[in-house]
Amino acid sequence: MNAQLRTPQIHRPEDPDPHLAVLLDPSAPVAPVAARAMTNNARSRSRRMVLPAVRLVSGLLVRVLGIIRVFLPKLGTSSKWLHRSIHWGLRTFVRPDANRLILRHFHLGTQVLGFIADNAGVRVPRRPLTPTYLSQLEANVFVEHDINLFNFVIELNQALQANDKTLPTHLALEDLNFDSVTETIELAALPRKWSNVLDLESAIHLYTPVYQWFLSDREFSRAVASLQLDESIGIYIATLIGTAEHLHLINNRHPLVPSRRVDAAHDLVLHGLGTERLHYRLVALKKKANAAKLASAIG
Repeated sequence: MNAQLRTPQIHRPEDPDPHLAVLLDPSAPVAPVAARAMTNNARSRSRRMVLPAVRLVSGLLVRVLGIIRVFLPKLGTSSKWLHRSIHWGLRTFVRPDANRLILRHFHLGTQVLGFIADNAGVRVPRRPLTPTYLSQLEANVFVEHDINLFNFVIELNQALQANDKTLPTHLALEDLNFDSVTETIELAALPRKWSNVLDLESAIHLYTPVYQWFLSDREFSRAVASLQLDESIGIYIATLIGTAEHLHLINNRHPLVPSRRVDAAHDLVLHGLGTERLHYRLVALKKKANAAKLASAIG
C-alpha cells in the first residue's frame, strides 16, 4: 500500500488507537481512499504542531480583513492571483493525501449535482469541474465551485417551478439514473517533495485569509455562504432516494442563518466530509442497482 495512504492496523486494548476505531467503524462510511487520507492528515505532525497556531492566526486575520473590507471592499482583489497562489501553496507545501482530497472534492461535487440533475425530471444546466492536475486549479476552479452551487440550487428550483413540478420522491432503485456517478476518481501524480508536509486543515486555515484578501467582500461572503448549502443538497438526494441516513454527517447549519466568517475553514472541512459521504452513499446505491439488474437478467 502507498505509504501516503497507510492504514493503522495494530490494536492494543490497553491503548486503543482512535484513528483505527474511526477507520473500522461502519456507521459513517466514506470511500476507503478518502478515509485513509483523512486519517493520515489527522495523525500528522503538522496537524498536532502547526494547526493550533495557524488556527489562531487565521481567525485573527479573518477578523481584521473583515474590518478592512468594510472600508476597502475591492482593494487588491484578483481571482487570477488567488488561484495562482493556491496552486503554488498546494504544490509546494501540502501533503499528497491532502491534495488528493482537494482534487477529489471537485469531482465528487460535480457527480453529486449531476445525480440530482439526472433524476430531477427537469432540465438543469451542467457546469462540471473535474481537475486532475493541481495546475488546473488556476482556471478559477475554487470560485467557480462556489458559484456553481448557487446556480444549481437557483436553476433547479426555477425549472421545477416553471414546470409546476416538485422534486421526485422516493424513486425506485431501478428508476434512479446513476450515469453521473463513478466509484473511481483518476488523478495525476501529486508532489512528494520534502516540503509537502502541511495537513489539510492547516492548509485551509492558512488560505482562508488569503481567499478573503483576493476576493471582494461580496465574493468572500458568497463563498462562506455556499458551505451552508450542504443541507439543501443532502435533502434533495434524500428526497430522490427515499432515505435520510446520510444526513447525520451534514451539519453546516441552516442556510437561512449565515455562518460566521471566522468559522469558514472548519465549515469547509465539514463540507468536504459531507460531500464524500453523499458520494459514497450514491456509489453504494449504484452497485446495488447494478447487482439487481444483473440478477434480473440472469433470472
